[in-house]
Amino acid sequence: MIAFVGDVHHDPSKLENILRKLPDSVSAVIQVGDLEAFPNKFGLPMVPWRPMPKPVRFICGNHHYYPDTRDLERPTEILPTFIFMPRGWVEEIEGRKIAFLGGGQTFMDASTRIEGVDWWPEEEVVSEADVARFASLDPGDVDILVTHVPPAYVSYAMTGDRAMISSERVEQVWRHLGEPELICGHMHREFRLGRVHALPMLGYTFR
Repeated sequence: MIAFVGDVHHDPSKLENILRKLPDSVSAVIQVGDLEAFPNKFGLPMVPWRPMPKPVRFICGNHHYYPDTRDLERPTEILPTFIFMPRGWVEEIEGRKIAFLGGGQTFMDASTRIEGVDWWPEEEVVSEADVARFASLDPGDVDILVTHVPPAYVSYAMTGDRAMISSERVEQVWRHLGEPELICGHMHREFRLGRVHALPMLGYTFR
């Protein structure tokens, strides 16, 4: 069984509590971005990110320290038990093909962040190049797509506002893949629409 965990936002103690509660049948944990596990953010240790009870695969969100991961093209353990999954990666886990597409855009707290220090607006956005990473895949090749932001139509259903470009590109990838099950975060509340499941902050689900 796979556990999927929502946004954590730099709170290792709460993540650890979640992982300790998971049943023994959980063999893999996937976190949907905005983990904010920084080995050395701003040059100074901020929070003691210690090894977790289970390894955690995670993607980038819009709250992410991009200098740590920008050149990574394969899953990489950037801290003990924390494995970064780059955009476009597909891996078979528990007999299911899972695709990873991190990234998103900051819209609530941009005014409080400093570009190049804790905000990388050009890197956080889901790009056309990220979309192209999935071009060789056909509908049915992926069982679950893990993203940070929801597809555009789900974002609109949740907010009533036009979705940002990252959500539009996530939707483009999702439809190209034949609309597989999609699990995401970012919105900080639980929402289900069709085959899309948005997780609340620190929420979790099993597949």
